[in-house]
Amino acid sequence: MNTGNNASHVILPQEALAILIWQIFPPILIIIGTIGNTLSVIVLTRKSMRRSHMSNMPLYLTFLAVSDILVLYSGLLRQWIIYMFDVDVRDLHPALCKVNTWLVYVSLDLSAWILVSVTIERALLVWYPLTAKVMCTTKTVTVNMIVVCFSLLGINSHFFLLCGAETEIYDYFLEYVFPWIDLCLFSIGPFLFHIVGNTFIIIRLVTGIRIMAQLHMASNERAVMRQRQVTSMTVMLLSLNLVYLVCTLPISMYLVSLIYWEKDESPEADAQRRLVYACVNLLMYLNNSTNFITYTFSGRQFRMEFYALFCK
Repeated sequence: MNTGNNASHVILPQEALAILIWQIFPPILIIIGTIGNTLSVIVLTRKSMRRSHMSNMPLYLTFLAVSDILVLYSGLLRQWIIYMFDVDVRDLHPALCKVNTWLVYVSLDLSAWILVSVTIERALLVWYPLTAKVMCTTKTVTVNMIVVCFSLLGINSHFFLLCGAETEIYDYFLEYVFPWIDLCLFSIGPFLFHIVGNTFIIIRLVTGIRIMAQLHMASNERAVMRQRQVTSMTVMLLSLNLVYLVCTLPISMYLVSLIYWEKDESPEADAQRRLVYACVNLLMYLNNSTNFITYTFSGRQFRMEFYALFCK
């Protein structure tokens, strides 16, 4: 998701704007993301959140917050340092190049597949609640996260092994093959899971609301409270998935099309690429830094716990 900043003798307006964007916005997103994700971890690990009718969603979202912090400090912070101080940590030592590139891609992919995991569990919970409560335990979440992490570490291991290696085969792989793998792994794959899972969730919730109305359960306070909690966390999940898609699809499409766009080697085209790259990157990192805001506005249960924490 990251490229270096090659020096240019003549800085065109588009490139100057791109540099300005890289200098101004990363610190803002890092500060917001650090505070927001830290607060998310505090709220999501409260006992009342774990005991509510949300299965393992708070645990998954806790992992997501940690992953988002890793994304911000391994990826976005590096870019800001490049454009502010003209220093790239990947140039300081080959080991740093390998570890940093590896961490950026793994943490970004991990954020994507954590959302996939929680979407799948949420779909199972609303369709088969009794079976899901037996199968979807804390142990299951732990095993799932271990499998996902090791899978992503393996898929992106070529960065750790070959970062900086200038060979014709590896260059071809990075330019023509891996962008498509990354597009499927980071955007299209999670998007398909989100579409299918969320469709099943919405169908079930609408059906459940109709059944409750027909059975006149609206007067049952306990049933209403449970339905509100389920709906609240489901709306929050749907919002997270939508924000993720809007923020991440542009960077994936940019990387896939870059090899064709780079055929135009004029200074004007290069300046335009730099500006577009800055915009789609900042949009991607916006997703990792603002999940707390999404939780607060779309999740009633999360919002109540957040208020309870500070009111107490």
